[in-house]
Amino acid sequence: MVTGIGMLGVAVGKLIDLDRGTYKAAVRNESLHEARMLLEVGVLDPPQIFIMVDAYVVDRKSKVVVTYERPSLCGYCGTMHSGTCALLHDCFLDNMEEYFLFRLFQKNSDTSSYRDNINNSDSDVESSRLENAEFELDSDFDSEGWSQTLFSFFIFFTASALAAVPLEGLLANGNFEESPKPSDLKKTVIKGKYGLPKWEINGLVEYISGGPQPGGMYFPVAHGIHAIRLGNEASVSQTIPVKKGSLYALTFGASRTCAQNEVLRVSVLPQTGDLPLQTLYDSMGGDVYAWGFVATSDVAKVILHNPGVQEDPSCGPLLDAIAIKELFPAQYTKGNLVKNSGFEEGPHLLHNSSHGVLLPPRVEDPSSPLPGWIIESLKAVKFIDAKHFKVPSGRAAIELVAGRESAIAQIIRTVPKKVYSLTFTVGDAENNCHGSMMVEAFAAKEMFKVPFTSQGKGLSKTETFKFTAVSVRTRLTFFSSFYHTKVGDIGSLCGPVLDEVKVTPVA
Repeated sequence: MVTGIGMLGVAVGKLIDLDRGTYKAAVRNESLHEARMLLEVGVLDPPQIFIMVDAYVVDRKSKVVVTYERPSLCGYCGTMHSGTCALLHDCFLDNMEEYFLFRLFQKNSDTSSYRDNINNSDSDVESSRLENAEFELDSDFDSEGWSQTLFSFFIFFTASALAAVPLEGLLANGNFEESPKPSDLKKTVIKGKYGLPKWEINGLVEYISGGPQPGGMYFPVAHGIHAIRLGNEASVSQTIPVKKGSLYALTFGASRTCAQNEVLRVSVLPQTGDLPLQTLYDSMGGDVYAWGFVATSDVAKVILHNPGVQEDPSCGPLLDAIAIKELFPAQYTKGNLVKNSGFEEGPHLLHNSSHGVLLPPRVEDPSSPLPGWIIESLKAVKFIDAKHFKVPSGRAAIELVAGRESAIAQIIRTVPKKVYSLTFTVGDAENNCHGSMMVEAFAAKEMFKVPFTSQGKGLSKTETFKFTAVSVRTRLTFFSSFYHTKVGDIGSLCGPVLDEVKVTPVA
């Protein structure tokens, strides 16, 4: 018998009558008993986590909760399915995988027409079928008392599994709203190595409040009230726990404060990268960047450093929020040779930011903060989310904001002389980016162009092309043909949106 296993049961709310009660799902009563048997016979070994969903009502889009009969490789994040994974990434909503613990039946149809062996079908097709389906409870399901529960689930865990919760969120005092003590400030300059709470500082570091500054300058602090400014050769650092070998992305608000060509050096030794801040992508000072690194030990010292030496020693980068996210390895989706094809796995998005996240060029970034993808050329591309932008599909997409100076690429496996189909979607982010746009794509020796006229309404189009591979590796590259700025805000760069890149062999 497996020992050291705890059990947490959660029952939330009442059964909600969604869409006049037409959407319902049920699980068989035996499922909890089966789960306990799996534990007793030792199928579940520490530190694995096992999720069992007792009952759930599908949402208004008819996404159905999917759970696993045993720990299984998650099609979304690429790891063994676990409680934290499911809760944070909605794997059990987004993946129509195998091992259902419940049966669904279409209303007014034969009860044998919809069985659990959905795993051999294409998940997108099944999701589409579920989109318009109506369900009723299985006739042999005992619903007594079930109407009082929206859902209940049991997480079997060990202490070691709890320690593996994916890291995501602001660093300690990452928004700098916990201010230094008055005794640690001389006007705006922070005194002492540990004068800034939760941080270690070196050199001239100023504690800034957003707004007008002495001397007529104005410092925008887009993600709070306070920020810090790094003077010549100054740095701030913080040591955090990480998992050796895992990929992480730092997200931070950063902008230049003077006319000089300022640079921010980000380091988690032995990895380091210089991010040029000369280009302002947002005229309101809301630029947010991401930088990736692979942990080489169980602790990481995050260092943000101004390597410049300016005539004015107080000039330097302005930082107003610093966060981190553990990234999962890039995964393939069924029938697609492109990893992270919908750009769903990416850096942390600051909760109070609506500007997206700039991904710096790959030459400045040894580990891409967008798993599976390389950021090429001289300028950044922007990672945007569905909460603040219009994206063609899913929760995220890429905006090509700097014309030919920003490109995104991925190297895929191919068979020489074999013909492949390349499909991708272009559109606008509904962010006042208007005009005639063009996305260019390169695959092997082929070049493709997709014109798109944007009226800023969040529309999109999907195109398909064919190319013949010339090697066992083929580089896919995408960039915008033209430069664009927002209507009424010529200081803010924008461009076409890229999403849902798919490559399949042609039969």
